[in-house]
Amino acid sequence: MTARTRVFIADDHPIVCEGLIANIEDQIDMEVVGISGDGFEVLRRASKEDWDVLILDLSLPNVGEFQIIETLRRTAPGLKILIYTQRDEDGYALNLLQMGVSGFVWKGRKTQDVINSIRTVALGERAISAKIATLLLDNDQGPAVPRYRALSEREYEILVRYAAGDGVTQIATSLDIAPSTVTNYLSRIRTKLTLSSNNEIIQYAVREGLV
Repeated sequence: MTARTRVFIADDHPIVCEGLIANIEDQIDMEVVGISGDGFEVLRRASKEDWDVLILDLSLPNVGEFQIIETLRRTAPGLKILIYTQRDEDGYALNLLQMGVSGFVWKGRKTQDVINSIRTVALGERAISAKIATLLLDNDQGPAVPRYRALSEREYEILVRYAAGDGVTQIATSLDIAPSTVTNYLSRIRTKLTLSSNNEIIQYAVREGLV
């Protein structure tokens, strides 16, 4: 049996934590291994425990988010940090990504968005919105760079395979992943490329000369 993704929740809002715990524990591939609403305790426990994904609110008491992230990058480099916040992303997203966080989820999004984001970062991919992907392109490479440059290597591979005519099941078999995982990848590709359907994925790939 495949090991479940171990999720630690760092948030000081009990209602938020209760909702996250209930939804995560409903999944067969992940589990909540701890919660804390205090920055000091998060760092203390991270030094002793083994987590796969940390869901981190940006307003914890006692220790600021930048110190938490900087410390964890040194002490737990393999830990995936998923920011869970109500703040607008423009002012800080790029800085936090450069510091090594794996993604962002905004409070108020659908439950499935949170679950999908946990799965995404657990796989080593970035969970970011189309808006942040655009910010990354504009900041690093200029607005003329094709949007597909914001895709991860796996997302790009699935984009090309799907546009070339491979079906979801065929892609899943060749990559040794579940068809549902391929479907999730296609959803993220649509989001990052601001496309509304899988047919548009094919059209986009053709226009960009990817197939």
